[in-house]
Amino acid sequence: MSTMKHCMIQKRNVNVDRLRLLTDKSNFPIADKLDLASQLYRNTEEVTKLTVLKDTGIINFDQAKAEESKAQPAKKGDSFGESWTTHWFFVEFTIPAEWADLAAEEDEYHFVWDSGCEASIYDYDTGSYLQAFSIPRRNYYILGNRSDTKSYKFAIEMACNGMFGNF
Repeated sequence: MSTMKHCMIQKRNVNVDRLRLLTDKSNFPIADKLDLASQLYRNTEEVTKLTVLKDTGIINFDQAKAEESKAQPAKKGDSFGESWTTHWFFVEFTIPAEWADLAAEEDEYHFVWDSGCEASIYDYDTGSYLQAFSIPRRNYYILGNRSDTKSYKFAIEMACNGMFGNF
């Protein structure tokens, strides 16, 4: 039974990736008119706290964390478009407890980061690298399933290539 469930999850991930391509305006220009994103994510929640260290140059996680007190508030829609710049973000949020009642057993929680450029997510407590974000294929990090209603804090390193860099 666990093998079958595992296969179903793999098939679901393929479908999520396919839907994501249809919701990405750069791949599918009329995506905003079809509102397919609402079919992919039934519930959304903005992050509780988002701050940024702008144009840090190339520094590692420990250096960025040491400078966190200098981070400025950031919000969705901000732009960071200088060519070849690196920025460090600190993100905090809690998954709402009521989501556990709304989710099916196999549902996943995703943290979505779509900056239009390359980024990496790190565990804030350990500094462990978790994964990369890239466009258009990977702009989400899987947090867990419906039993994982807890608080999260991440650090995200975003490297702008001059063409993109806003979220």
